[in-house]
Amino acid sequence: MLLQRSFLMHLLKNNNVSKSILILSIGLSFMFAGCQHKVSKELPTAEAYFKRGKEKYLATQFEGASKDFEEAALKDPSSRWAVKAQLGMADTLFLQEDYVTAAERYRIFIDEHPYHEKTTDGYCAFMIGKSFYLAVPRGHWWSPAVFERDLGGISDAATTLENFLNKYPKSSFVSQARQMSETVKLLLVKHELYVAKYYLRQKKLDAAQQRLEFTRDRFMNNPSESDVWFLLGEVYFRQSKLINARDMFLAWKRKYENDSRKGKVEKYLKEIENKQPKA
Repeated sequence: MLLQRSFLMHLLKNNNVSKSILILSIGLSFMFAGCQHKVSKELPTAEAYFKRGKEKYLATQFEGASKDFEEAALKDPSSRWAVKAQLGMADTLFLQEDYVTAAERYRIFIDEHPYHEKTTDGYCAFMIGKSFYLAVPRGHWWSPAVFERDLGGISDAATTLENFLNKYPKSSFVSQARQMSETVKLLLVKHELYVAKYYLRQKKLDAAQQRLEFTRDRFMNNPSESDVWFLLGEVYFRQSKLINARDMFLAWKRKYENDSRKGKVEKYLKEIENKQPKA
């Protein structure tokens, strides 16, 4: 490079070439000099992005992992690394506690890869239900009980977990799903009871009846079933639907004969008998 510059300066002093040619020569000399030191860099492949994302995922560097998984999916969408990256993004969002977005990612994965092992073994369907389950807000002592709030998220959890249990009865995740399903169902029953009692206080008996009948028919054999049946019997009685009330209280008495409300039920049954016309 130093020799090139000296030679050019010599030419300039001796007026052997025009200035324009000298300028061109200097530019070319710098260009070729730069090329000598330039090292070619290949962009990472989808495989490289995925493996780097997996390393960050295992190191709990979830933000970086998510970016690398996304790059892998975009780099070569038809590759197996892109498929792995799609699932990696869903798992990363789940561990970041972005449960609603994670559930949507798992749902997309099922739609796009119906024959993938993580679809056929029920993993993605289970994770959708688990995501909705964990998205349910946990109350504090100063806040209203969970069942006193809007339970749209719990309803989603109940539906997805029930669908999972029906579709993947032999999955290794069935035990966990069943426990979560029972929990969310109990919350839904308590919510329906809370709303039905509110309607009763407002003397909206038909609305209370609809809520309780829906709960009785959908959530059978749950821990709060005796409360549902008892309250529904009271609603029928207050509506003067004496046959319905009698049948409800008799069913309650047969199944919950050791319940502390047995005396009240017998009193209702006696009143119903007295009100019915004699043959």
